Amino acid sequence: MTIPTANLVSVPLAHKTVAWRIGLVVLSSDPTIEHSFQRMLAQTSDIALHCNRIAFDGEISVSSLSTMMDRIEAVAAEIMPGQELDAILYGCTSASAAIGDDKVRASLIKGKAVASGSAHTPVSGLVAALEVMKSKKISLITPYPVDVTEMVAQYLGSMGVNVVALTCLGLKQDWQNGQISADQIVDLARSIDHKGADTLVLSCTALRGAEAIDEAEIATGMKVISSNQALLWHGLRKAGCDIRLNGFGELLRTH
Repeated sequence: MTIPTANLVSVPLAHKTVAWRIGLVVLSSDPTIEHSFQRMLAQTSDIALHCNRIAFDGEISVSSLSTMMDRIEAVAAEIMPGQELDAILYGCTSASAAIGDDKVRASLIKGKAVASGSAHTPVSGLVAALEVMKSKKISLITPYPVDVTEMVAQYLGSMGVNVVALTCLGLKQDWQNGQISADQIVDLARSIDHKGADTLVLSCTALRGAEAIDEAEIATGMKVISSNQALLWHGLRKAGCDIRLNGFGELLRTH
């Protein structure tokens, strides 16, 4: 069989095929964050999500979380090489606290060469979300061990967050965090003493917190913010995208 000669033609290429392009560094052990983002972004075709995974063995400890620091820059650089992103995000709350939010964001910027205001972590997202929601007292729930939970609370405290109640599940492997259902999160939020807090924060990108927010807000009568929700919200708003997304709490619905 004779193969025909290829007919070479040209077409103009669009600079961007969507309005906003978001890069996301995902822990290799995280079973949740990509699906969580996809669920939140399913309401729009204007935002493209581009992910790359960073090696992590899944052990939730301060020392193991800190080991990712040296890999963040290279992983960020591999997201859409040579192409511009409107924002780049790092998907780990506890590691952002263990390493330092400023250091993580600097590594993202160095790797991807985005503008200084375009790199975000769950920590920077949570702090910004608490400010815009006018939250004063925080009840923090995490799936982490006690020492990692207290480290995250202390780090948030150093950034001006007033944590008045602290609850954790003591899980030691990242994949376990994704095995907690949204209904279980709502039941937990309903059952614990929030000690007068006005806002509930669900920490951990592997936790299915975004799915639980609407029900948890109803169950507790509190404002509820999750790591994934706040990270996506912060990245979009800083990129100039003010789209409202329903079904994932007051923050994405109204701010």
